[in-house]
Amino acid sequence: MKQLTVVDTNRPGLLADVTELLSRHQIDIRSFDTLLDGDQVYIKLMLSDVDQGLAVLTEGGFQAISEDSVLIRIVDQPGALAQIARTLADHGVDIRALTLVQQGEGFWSVAVSSSDNVRVRTLFADSLIA
Repeated sequence: MKQLTVVDTNRPGLLADVTELLSRHQIDIRSFDTLLDGDQVYIKLMLSDVDQGLAVLTEGGFQAISEDSVLIRIVDQPGALAQIARTLADHGVDIRALTLVQQGEGFWSVAVSSSDNVRVRTLFADSLIA
């Protein structure tokens, strides 16, 4: 699974501008997450069509990057994310992004972008969604 990250200076209306642009091009947002770091904002998006979304956002003047990610299911309990982080660290895999995508009854879907997504798929084969 791929995700996009839009990097911009935080300002009122930024999220509205991004979502309206995608909507005008009939690109469905499956999930998004934002991170504020000083005056920088990072908007992580999972879209119905990542390649088209990247083209639309770039043509719209946004700085957007595409990242592959692995979608896994974890039990909704304290320490579950720590277990993922520790397993990856112990196997020399650098985490680039870890995003909670969707909560279900007793579980979370988590998107993991890393330095070695093939290894992530192998390590978490029993909980792999995509």
